[in-house]
Amino acid sequence: MTTSNAGCPQAVNDWLTHDLVECAPICIAVLDESLAIVFCNSNYEAVFGRPEGGRCFEVYKNRDRPCDHCDAIKTLKDGVCRVSEQHGVDCIGNPAAYVVHHSAIGPDGARPHHVVNMSYDVTERRAIQRQYNHLFERVPCNLSVIDRTYRIVRANEHARTHFGEVVGSHCYHAYMDRDEGCAECPARQTFRDGLPHSSRQVRRSSDGTPSYHVVSTAALPSERNGVSQVVEMSLDVTDVHALSTELEKESALRRHVTESALDALVACDEAGVVTIFNSAAERLFGVSATEVLRQRGAERYFPAAFCEAKSAGATSLLLPDTMVRSHDGKAIPVRFSGTVLVHAGKPRAAAGFFQDLREIKELERQKLANERLAAVGQTVTQLAHSIKNILTGLQGGLYDIRTGWEMTAPDRTEEGLNTAERGFQRIRSLVRDFLRFSKDHLLELEHCDPNEVAQEVYDLYRKVCQRRSIALRLHPLADPPPVRLDVAAIHTCLANLVSNAIDACVASGTSPCAIDLTVRVQADRLRFEVTDTGCGMDEALRSRLFSGMVTTKGMSGIGLGLLMTKKIIEDHGGTIEVQSTPGAGSSFIIELPESGGAAELDEESHPGATRGVPNDGDAPTEDRSSDHE
Repeated sequence: MTTSNAGCPQAVNDWLTHDLVECAPICIAVLDESLAIVFCNSNYEAVFGRPEGGRCFEVYKNRDRPCDHCDAIKTLKDGVCRVSEQHGVDCIGNPAAYVVHHSAIGPDGARPHHVVNMSYDVTERRAIQRQYNHLFERVPCNLSVIDRTYRIVRANEHARTHFGEVVGSHCYHAYMDRDEGCAECPARQTFRDGLPHSSRQVRRSSDGTPSYHVVSTAALPSERNGVSQVVEMSLDVTDVHALSTELEKESALRRHVTESALDALVACDEAGVVTIFNSAAERLFGVSATEVLRQRGAERYFPAAFCEAKSAGATSLLLPDTMVRSHDGKAIPVRFSGTVLVHAGKPRAAAGFFQDLREIKELERQKLANERLAAVGQTVTQLAHSIKNILTGLQGGLYDIRTGWEMTAPDRTEEGLNTAERGFQRIRSLVRDFLRFSKDHLLELEHCDPNEVAQEVYDLYRKVCQRRSIALRLHPLADPPPVRLDVAAIHTCLANLVSNAIDACVASGTSPCAIDLTVRVQADRLRFEVTDTGCGMDEALRSRLFSGMVTTKGMSGIGLGLLMTKKIIEDHGGTIEVQSTPGAGSSFIIELPESGGAAELDEESHPGATRGVPNDGDAPTEDRSSDHE
């Protein structure tokens, strides 16, 4: 093959015949009929090294004989140009991929005597292509390439496994078993504007099983026709969808249970931000959830004891009877159960359940009032009999006064006056206790020192105990907090309990006996304890102490003392408990809130209530110490 360069300047001819070969950015080598390399340019030497007369299969492929289907030999035989992709090694022994053009050199019409090989290296391109193909095939989601007719021109292994042989099918038919395109097709939008798009779709696998997918599309641009193809990535989120559905069900159930619960529920995160505030909590605290949720300050709704226990590392706390404050500051009696969620050793959330005890407290108050009213009828006979006995004494006293006056006998007159005075005091005590028990009364709360109340009761009974060889001991509180109490009413309660303890010690017939009057504070509760080493009580008697008119003093008492004591304590929002062992003694424990009055009455809600009944006449004498029961 020859080429005429007539008309070209000599310099151009020289450049075309020599410099062009060196300037060409490809490898050029000339082979003779034995495939020996008789000429090569510098690019060839840079890739394959100096051939030194070696033959092409020795230099290119490090072989000792020609390739079985050598294109250079074919071109030497027929003069036809050929292009092929070859694989060999470069000058440093690394694998190389290159594209070779074989062109014959020789006179026209004659058999060629040389072949020129022009090759360019495609090793890096082929490596990138292999990596791309591997990534495309092995990526753990469905990949497919779609043309503008929405036919799938390529699909990876993941897509073929789940949807079958989809290449050549329309994407909407192969993936969604539809006969027409989707209304919200992300591929259509990408073809339109060339931008990435995504959507959620329900697709069907080759066996008809539905699955949920997040589908994203991106353009594969073409220089001539804009977006000619779109690559579509489909991620199967069926498991996530199922989990999300279950979570939604669980969340809906939790909301339903939370909102329909009768008890108030308040929860917060570790920063004290309120996360749950159900309808019952709205009713209990008198504030809407919209004002509370996602706001700090959850501690104001929890009892102080729970906040302290939480700070100390406790994970749960049960308070059978405690107080919380409504949004406007009113005290509310509740039963509280709190829990703290701990993760990785740190508190992450807290929740509290509140059972509103206002209705229960009111029912208990009404029950006690009904019991008192029922007891009134039962008491009338005993009260009348007791008053009759006292009136008999009064009659005798009046007789002594009259005869002493007539006989001018001052001693007899004074004895009659003393008898009448004692009878009057006993009637007054009976009437006072009866009125206090049978009617509601308003607590007269005042700030006081609980030690002083206990001291007064101690002083009241100290001489009585000395005369009866009973050790009465007072254990005051070391640092008493200021509390709000009805001092006269609490004095009556403690006096009743100490008087009963004296009777129990006398009834035991043993000596020495002791009575301990103790004041202490536990959590946020004020405690008075009266403990004796007297005769004690069996379970049958102990269980009936506060349920009706019970007395162990025969006709000297009518059983109002403990009922009245229980009522006063409950009016203060407190509790009274008794522990007793026959032959070993008893312990009465009074617990009161330090604030002193969740159960404080008001005249509007209790129109029949009276102010505190006078408490004079409490000083014990040899004849009156048994009046407190």
